[in-house]
Parts: sequence; structure tokens; C-alpha cells
Amino acid sequence: MLFTVNTEVCTRCGLCVADCPTGLLVMSDDGPVTGRGGCISCGHCISVCPTLALDSDLTPRKEQIDITQEPKLTPEQAELFLRSRRSIRNYQNKPVPAELIRKVLN
Repeated sequence: MLFTVNTEVCTRCGLCVADCPTGLLVMSDDGPVTGRGGCISCGHCISVCPTLALDSDLTPRKEQIDITQEPKLTPEQAELFLRSRRSIRNYQNKPVPAELIRKVLN
């Protein structure tokens, strides 16, 4: 199963459905179910659920990072970060270790 819904706490608010970037989730009488589209393991549906009713095999809730206690950027800091961001397009011809790829993706 791709994801599970705790129907006892799901309020059927639809936030998970609205936030799913691929349109995988649709709302039923029992809560969100899979519709058309594919899961890209983004975890959006889990992170927006206000009742913690949704969990996923691909992005388990227990592996999600709670950032509510982290310091927030001021608008000025956010602007500076976004304006100073640069992309690097000069690549080396050598393989990237799989563990580093996993770390970056996580």
C-alpha cells in the first residue's frame, strides 16, 4: 500500500488532496484515496495533514523532520538568500557515491 489513512482522526478537510502535486489523491467518504497520477514521494500530503491522519510507505511520518522549533528567516534574510543563490553548471566527469545522493535527497 502506498499510504494509509487513520479514518478515526481524518476530518476530510481536503488539504492533502489540494496539495498533492501529481493529483494522486482524491477525497472519498472514507478520506483520501488514490486516484490518477503517480506518487513522487514528496511528502506534501503528510506534512499538510493537521490531524496527522496520513502516513506513507515512501515518506513515513516517523522520518519527517519537525521544523516548527527551527529559527525562521526574516523577510530580509530570505530575500538575501534567494538573490544570492547561484547554480553551478560546470560538472566533473566522475561518479557521485550513492550514499551522498541518498543524503542529499533525504
